[in-house]
Amino acid sequence: MAPEFYFSRDGYDHKVDVWALGALYYTLLTNTHAFNAQDIDHLHRRLANGDWIWPKDVMFSLQGLDFLQKTF
Repeated sequence: MAPEFYFSRDGYDHKVDVWALGALYYTLLTNTHAFNAQDIDHLHRRLANGDWIWPKDVMFSLQGLDFLQKTF
């Protein structure tokens, strides 16, 4: 779920859709979740910090990395 759902008091806009597209792209390429967490508080901290997991066994193109960084 996009960080705006958790942290925005003014609602959200199209950025939520862009974030979701990046999350879907990441999941399709890696077959894992970008923001794995032990519990909901840990998940909130990771989302707030943009702390996504970088898989060591998956190779990304520079364009793919750029896309992920811009969407997250």
